[in-house]
Amino acid sequence: MTVAAGIAALAVAAFLLVAPPSPTSAQVPPPPPPPPPSPAAGEAWGAQLYLRDCAWCHGNSIEGTARGPSLVGTGEAANHFYLTTGRMPISDPADLIRRRPPIYSPEEIAAVVDHVVRLGGGPPSPAVNPQAGELGPGGELYRLHCGPCHGATGAGFPLLSGRTSPALWHATAREVAESIRIGPGGMPVFSPQTLSDQEVNAIVRYVLYLQEPDDRGGYHLFRVGPLTEGIVAWLIGIGLLLCAARLLGERT
Repeated sequence: MTVAAGIAALAVAAFLLVAPPSPTSAQVPPPPPPPPPSPAAGEAWGAQLYLRDCAWCHGNSIEGTARGPSLVGTGEAANHFYLTTGRMPISDPADLIRRRPPIYSPEEIAAVVDHVVRLGGGPPSPAVNPQAGELGPGGELYRLHCGPCHGATGAGFPLLSGRTSPALWHATAREVAESIRIGPGGMPVFSPQTLSDQEVNAIVRYVLYLQEPDDRGGYHLFRVGPLTEGIVAWLIGIGLLLCAARLLGERT
């Protein structure tokens, strides 16, 4: 390569380094995020879900039918509780209403609840703050008002007429507070005159504690209460006594 050719090559390389990129080589900016759905779109979505899955029993205007009660006045708390715990919707009115995995996403639940509240009104969900409640008083209130049905450990109990009080091990703070205020199924309603908001916070905190308790006594034995612990103690104790009696008998 001659000196002139080398100089020309260096000039071309320098031009390529300092020259601005062409429009075709520039990176294309990402598209802007889609705009949030308008309130009208959310209302239409909730109405569509309600008419598809709920109106068969509760009526097109939540007035109720022979297959299901009216939802007028039920409010946010009741509808959110039944949908988020999977108790509703059900395919057959004769089905047992119990906790199931919810069929709706949280956004769909909010849309359906908003639709029902818009048509029928009713009380809002309680504002719950477990950290504002005290664990000790919460345990006392739980054992007084909740333990007779849900058990000392929140495992649930069989009740009369084939019913069973549900376990509380998977309930969220909001679900516990809502159930206290609305009284789903055969559960009594605890109004603010019976249990204040602070007392509800205390009960919710204790229920959350029961979901992950501090098992200082060792293995929790599935947390079904003292009955199982007594049975295990008797079986192990009697078994050890029988083994000891057999060994003593063989020696004599």
